Amino acid sequence: MSQWKKQLPLQLTLSRIYLVPVIIFCLWQKEFGWSVAGSAIFILASITDYYDGFFARKFNAVTNMGKFMDPMADKILVTSLLTYLIPAGVIDPYMVIILMARDTYIGGIRAVAAADNVIIDAKSGGKWKTAQIVGLARDLARSLSLVS
Repeated sequence: MSQWKKQLPLQLTLSRIYLVPVIIFCLWQKEFGWSVAGSAIFILASITDYYDGFFARKFNAVTNMGKFMDPMADKILVTSLLTYLIPAGVIDPYMVIILMARDTYIGGIRAVAAADNVIIDAKSGGKWKTAQIVGLARDLARSLSLVS
């Protein structure tokens, strides 16, 4: 298997982390065009959550690093945007607290399992967070009306 096929899933995962500052920069500009760009980049970054796993399975490139980094990248992307949207009044701070507490709890369980050399990868039932991401994209779209 070629090297790029082995690296593609992890690079897609890491791209979610790399795109967070770009998204925040775009939204920080408080102009409609920049907000649209930031929202589009967020949606693109969110789509990589599906494709990193798809290509990891397709290319038989599933790694422990990928299993660890995938939920981390999701957390960094989602919590960064959730936190950014609080001051704009787009999202309720209590909802952010609940979502972050849930992620911290799950992360703790994963850490305890990892200490016992057990890697807990994402399950399809846990992908309900896709709804969270869709909701966040909706909130981003709502925030566009605040800057236009």
